[in-house]
Amino acid sequence: LVTAGRAGEAAERLADLLNRGVFISPRGQTRHALWLRLCQLICENPAACAGRLRCEAILRGGLREYTDEVGHIWTSLADYFIRLAQFEKARDVYEEAATTVLTVRDFSMVFDAYAQFEESMITARMQAVADLEAELGAAAPAEEARAAGAGDK
Repeated sequence: LVTAGRAGEAAERLADLLNRGVFISPRGQTRHALWLRLCQLICENPAACAGRLRCEAILRGGLREYTDEVGHIWTSLADYFIRLAQFEKARDVYEEAATTVLTVRDFSMVFDAYAQFEESMITARMQAVADLEAELGAAAPAEEARAAGAGDK
């Protein structure tokens, strides 16, 4: 389904399988491996999954169930919101994660991702300002030329 461009449907079916009490993967994958795949599908295809699944609830549920993956799950949740262009919500997730993780490894993972996110936001803002200045700078000589031409008449 994923290769056919139907990631939302794939995530929905995978979530249904994981919600069943007893499921044995024909490929021998563990429940944990299947849940990580679901997490990946949600984070890489948020628009396709958002209408079909309660994505935030699924990822937050993973925080309780897979305590050895907490740093990865927090950063995945923030990435989910970043890909939906909900930057303030992503920032809130990073801040919540930084105050709730218990290990240095998880804190380091969250902090590094948060710093990279903020750096990319600053870079995008600086680029937008530079583009605006270039646009205004290009418009200024044209205005001066028009004004000079009007003064010659």
